[in-house]
Amino acid sequence: MADCCTDIRTKLSDDNLTHTQSPLKENRTYTPRKPKTCVSDVTEPGWPPTAEGFADFLRESELTRYHEAGHAVAYYIYRFKPKRITGPLAEHDRRTTAFFSSRPGLLMTPVARERAQDYAVTVIAGIAAESKIADVPMAELRRTSGLDDYEIVYRVIDQLMYNQGFENKPDVFAARLNLLEARAVTMMNQPLVWSAVESVAEELLDSCGDLERGELVSAIERGLGL
Repeated sequence: MADCCTDIRTKLSDDNLTHTQSPLKENRTYTPRKPKTCVSDVTEPGWPPTAEGFADFLRESELTRYHEAGHAVAYYIYRFKPKRITGPLAEHDRRTTAFFSSRPGLLMTPVARERAQDYAVTVIAGIAAESKIADVPMAELRRTSGLDDYEIVYRVIDQLMYNQGFENKPDVFAARLNLLEARAVTMMNQPLVWSAVESVAEELLDSCGDLERGELVSAIERGLGL
């Protein structure tokens, strides 16, 4: 597959992704509770850590819960059927993204192209949720905790731009990414959506980071008021 936009992935700036110049901010009602200490944590080498290390562990755990909750809620909203969350991994039903494997992944139909963009939004949604709870700009997370997620997003944009002729340019690549990020940010700023994210994050806190489909969907729907 032709790829004209490799450089843009490593040189993305706040100039061509303007909405990421400031962090997401919103009044928050979530108050972190003292989490359970899971058996898996106790048996790890070096546990328990120092007081400072424990505080870092709690903060990192909270950010991970919100990141994965963001993915899961977005999967639900865009009908990618959230399957489970296991630690730092939110999964969806892979049958809902089978269109990526057809012809082979050329996204030839309007429906496939639309669904591919929706899926890219769900991938960015985890970073958007983490940005919101951490009060850290998306641009910073793009190069740190969101690095793997953004590699997926870049591949989706590559597929969307394949055979697009004169539009297959770095500026168009950046504009597409900017739009996908704006959609994810807007979704996370919706009060009902954020309520669902908080609901999942709290369930993850109580379950030491793992949720199966039934519990996960129940937490999402409870947050959405369904």
